Amino acid sequence: MASMAATLLAVLTLLTPASALRAPLRMSTQLPTSPQRRRLFQGAAALVTFRAYEAPAATKTTKILCETFAKPQTDSKSYRLVELASGVRCLLVQDPRAEKCAAALDVHVGHMSDPIDRPGLAHFCEHMLFLGNDKYPGEDEFEQYISRVGGSSNAFTDTEDTCYFFELPDPLKLDTALQRWGPFFSSPKFAQDATRREVEAIDSEHSKNLKSDGFRLFQLTKSRFPDTHPFSKFGTGTRKTLRPPNGDGDPPVDKLREFYGMNYVGSNMACVVCSTQSLDTLQKLTENALQDVRSTTERRPPSTLYFNEEPMPSDTDAYVLASLQSQRELSVQWVLPYDRSSPENAFADRIQKRYFRDDLFLSHILGHEGPDSVLADLRRRGLATGLGAGSGEDTDQFRTFDVSVQLTQKGLKEWRNVLATIRGAALGLANGEWPANAFEETARMARLGFQ
Repeated sequence: MASMAATLLAVLTLLTPASALRAPLRMSTQLPTSPQRRRLFQGAAALVTFRAYEAPAATKTTKILCETFAKPQTDSKSYRLVELASGVRCLLVQDPRAEKCAAALDVHVGHMSDPIDRPGLAHFCEHMLFLGNDKYPGEDEFEQYISRVGGSSNAFTDTEDTCYFFELPDPLKLDTALQRWGPFFSSPKFAQDATRREVEAIDSEHSKNLKSDGFRLFQLTKSRFPDTHPFSKFGTGTRKTLRPPNGDGDPPVDKLREFYGMNYVGSNMACVVCSTQSLDTLQKLTENALQDVRSTTERRPPSTLYFNEEPMPSDTDAYVLASLQSQRELSVQWVLPYDRSSPENAFADRIQKRYFRDDLFLSHILGHEGPDSVLADLRRRGLATGLGAGSGEDTDQFRTFDVSVQLTQKGLKEWRNVLATIRGAALGLANGEWPANAFEETARMARLGFQ
């Protein structure tokens, strides 16, 4: 596969398992681990991704986009995709067997859109949306309600997306929760006194992240991009970055409002709502909750502002990073740009690859654990105990393919041989040496997963 000749990064480190290499910036340590939550996030993010360059809604009423979806025979859920008058696209899911209800909303903007002089502003904005709005001005009022009815909520800020979500044990409480949640996306207060306190919460979060190998590796990877490319930005924020010059200035309320006003518009948003109620009821609840979201006649995908910046690292050297968790790992990452001719063509290329899923074939071959696999070879040589391969970053401009190898003590000393083995396997694929059964096995597993 020719694209595997793209820029390669390697980091020798002692890290946590590959699945924990990097968690998105988020409000708390609570991770989206349940299958229902993951589906909600994936659904919301996909709705944003697959519409980034479409024309804005031309109607003042809700438009039903699709009610017929390919789904397994065992799937008893009903689906409806709608676009609200504000441009927010919503996937409604009726699950008659659900014991909970849940919702997630993705805003297609993240810390890659932070102003140069305010690292962490997107993350700061995410925090502030929980601290009161025009309709429910009390700080933590939403959180208190969710806790009172036995539910949970959270949010996270990533490179080009910010996602908010909640779930409740009682589907009958969905209406009230949505009514309290909706003003997040139309009328946050950004109160000055609340911003000061929340800056301290973000600074504390950064201090915690300094002890995380995953965050440290992520920031090292970002720092290898040119300073002119937004992927190199520091996204968490600190007291100093958000209250310059020395952490004692006023929080940037004006910049918060400007950032929110530019990016928190209907055409940048997509949500998923899942409950036991009928699709008609869910549509009405969603319309009522999000009716005040500001609409716009423009699409504003983040990458249009920095598309001309080449999404390539400044170097391809291997770095050694000392771990705080005393584990051994070699991380290899290929940076694979999408079509560079225009933002529209990059978007089309991204969509095509989402459908083709070439990453599944690569992960199947490079991550295979059978007798003739890369891992089997490394194990025979006493260099590794485990290996994982799969997609990593995925932005409007580029994606990455990552391989992580859990090393033995011998493997740590001979990490260059491990790296040579990984690169050799990848180059073999570029030269057309694909196992004959790779495609059929991958397709069979995909079909089984869908069923």
